[in-house]
Amino acid sequence: LDNFSSRFNSYSWTGSLVPLYENKIQILKGLLNHKHDNVSQWAAIYIDYYENQIKLEKNKDEELYL
Repeated sequence: LDNFSSRFNSYSWTGSLVPLYENKIQILKGLLNHKHDNVSQWAAIYIDYYENQIKLEKNKDEELYL
């Protein structure tokens, strides 16, 4: 899980991060019912994290594009 996490969270990006985070959430939602509880718990934690990051990024995007 640590190896997957490090690869899942490695990226480079230009522009708004909102679409990237939204895609990650969709992938993570597929893991919420995983047979291993630690995987589903990990996914839930990261979904919350990315939902919060989306809020922050939307605020940042609004400031940049005013």
